[in-house]
Amino acid sequence: KAIAFFDDGKNVQIHDPADPEYFNFYTMGMTVSCWIKTDVANGGATMVSKQRPNAFDGWVLQNPDNPQFTIQRMTDETVAGSDSLTDGQWHMVTGRFDGTSIRLYVDATLVDVSEDNVETLLVPGDALVIGANNPDGGGSFDGMIDDVRIWNYAIDPIEIAQLYTTLTGESACTEVPPYDLDGNCVVDLNDIALFVGQWPVSNWVHPD
Repeated sequence: KAIAFFDDGKNVQIHDPADPEYFNFYTMGMTVSCWIKTDVANGGATMVSKQRPNAFDGWVLQNPDNPQFTIQRMTDETVAGSDSLTDGQWHMVTGRFDGTSIRLYVDATLVDVSEDNVETLLVPGDALVIGANNPDGGGSFDGMIDDVRIWNYAIDPIEIAQLYTTLTGESACTEVPPYDLDGNCVVDLNDIALFVGQWPVSNWVHPD
């Protein structure tokens, strides 16, 4: 029961015309999450947004070809993934803002974090938009969007993982731990073996 979008400017808007501040409740940060399915590479395509175009305030979750979550307040601050999600499979994309940092999760795994230029989020009176980056339909999406969820606080990474695991029945690594050399989300004997295998390799060049 997902919504299909066709990159034609049509989008879903949630707002109250009598209240321009409707849906502006992010005083304690926020989290936005959705599932997407597309095989179209479109860098400007937007999944969910709440922003005023060209005014540098609000937030946007966009770009399935290189997923990004952007907080805007006078200047943009963006976190982004490196892997394209345009493989025709379902993916869960989550942006999280806690007031001091912004984070992007893809399929419940942390892919990027930034604490640079992150300030209190100013959200404009424009509508919350699904399938485009503004109510006029700019940056429209081509594909399916489902299960859009928005919280008025930064939810715990475990909660993000539970959203993914409950629906898929698969496990999720919330964040690859330090010293996990083989990337299996566990620091174990295999990582020690990888480390020892490089001992005592050195690239120092000393004078004769």
